[in-house]
Amino acid sequence: MKLHAIIVTYFPRADHLERLVRALEKSHVQVIQVDNTPGPGAQPVDGCRFVPMGDNLGIAAAQNRGVELAMADGAQVILFFDQDSTISAGFVERLIARLDVTRPGVVGPVFHDEAQGFECPCYVLNRWGYPNKMLSMARTEPYDVDVRISSGSAVTAATFPVVGPMDESLFLDYVDVEWCLRARARGVPIQIDPAASMKHSIGETAVQVGPLKVFIDGPTRTYYRVRNALLLLRKREVPIVFALKEIASEIVHHTIQLVIAQQRLARFRATLCGVWHGLAGISGRREQP
Repeated sequence: MKLHAIIVTYFPRADHLERLVRALEKSHVQVIQVDNTPGPGAQPVDGCRFVPMGDNLGIAAAQNRGVELAMADGAQVILFFDQDSTISAGFVERLIARLDVTRPGVVGPVFHDEAQGFECPCYVLNRWGYPNKMLSMARTEPYDVDVRISSGSAVTAATFPVVGPMDESLFLDYVDVEWCLRARARGVPIQIDPAASMKHSIGETAVQVGPLKVFIDGPTRTYYRVRNALLLLRKREVPIVFALKEIASEIVHHTIQLVIAQQRLARFRATLCGVWHGLAGISGRREQP
């Protein structure tokens, strides 16, 4: 099985990146580092194929570039990672064990927040498109989901002709969500294998506010999350109920951030701009005034 991994970087920590690359090399994975750092960019890690984008062109554009290169090199399975992903020995072998390279398919691990240790849920949509949280619990066999983050996912090369590339108009947030829903709408299975686990950083920090866990990010992420939640309404294969639920969640999430987090004025402006652009259908990278 010919394996490629795509790691998208943006001002990466060299030690974290080195650790991930060395772990992948032990599983005979060819690594492509696609760097979104503006200017000269990050320094390549030995053993990687280094692809500097020259600017921050967004997670979707970087992933698509990596997929193009991996497919051209004959990849049968493509794995996706963020620069802060942490995997253990045998992770890749466990993850790909149930994949059939001749068929479209996606499998991902159970993943935990590296800072606080909690399991981050995946989601299963009900018949109306409302997302319900799915946790691994005591499961020992792979189980089906409809939405998971891209980091840690293993995708057969046969999947991309069916589903298509990542949506570059979204630039950052909800890229993996929209792609997963497009895959499910086209009959591609997405599974979680509880035998594989991964650590990943979710947001800059997380704060418990009553029953809600609020992830604190900067004003830039506020803009993309609010705008892209609204843009989901324009995506043909995203259920309307799902999009409305995400819009409501983002409103609640960022209202709480305005109260408990710093940079309140910048967050408020980012929220208003995100709402305006989302309603107007403005997509792509936000050009700062």
